[in-house]
Amino acid sequence: MLPYHYSLTGQKEPVLYVGKKSGKDNIRYWLEKTGLSIPEDRERNLLELVKALSIELKRDLNEQEFRVLVAKAAAN
Repeated sequence: MLPYHYSLTGQKEPVLYVGKKSGKDNIRYWLEKTGLSIPEDRERNLLELVKALSIELKRDLNEQEFRVLVAKAAAN
């Protein structure tokens, strides 16, 4: 997802947030980061849940909130 290895340039890797401006790649990145998985056909539902909660809270989501939404999306 990132254009190159930041460690090669001595730079820190950028922080990727999950929120109202997230896309499918952000969702996949966060699933991998948290060690969670859901069926590919549920990713769109998870993305919609992430955006809705982020808009409601008026901020990006934290890992705990993301985990709750993953469980909710997987159950639907």
